Amino acid sequence: MPPTGRPAERRLAAVERALRVLDAFLQVRGDAGTTELARITGINPSTVSRTLSTLVDGAGRLITTGREDMAVVHAQHANIDAQQYLASLGWRRLITFQPADRFWTFQAIEMGIFVMLGALAIAAAVVLLRRRPA
Repeated sequence: MPPTGRPAERRLAAVERALRVLDAFLQVRGDAGTTELARITGINPSTVSRTLSTLVDGAGRLITTGREDMAVVHAQHANIDAQQYLASLGWRRLITFQPADRFWTFQAIEMGIFVMLGALAIAAAVVLLRRRPA
């Protein structure tokens, strides 16, 4: 096909549906269920459910149906600072981190678990190789 000199324009229906679902979350007061979002957006409830199950944030975490998570994603799409946007809605985030003094304890526990798994894998390989006829 020869070039037309105009930019290509394609619409992705799945992306448009996802944005409609995100916008619907901001219209709802309190938590919204799949049926309510389907009514607001005019999208089939099973499609809304599938759309919700595939939405992830920038870190790759699955987004729940909580309004705060949807508001953060909506703010990110609109290039608005998410924390300021949540504050303007009167919301706040409570984030609890592990204290720094627990870091090495957790590292030691994790290392112990992986050493044990490695030892079990080696033991299983030795047992299986010894049973094999020559």
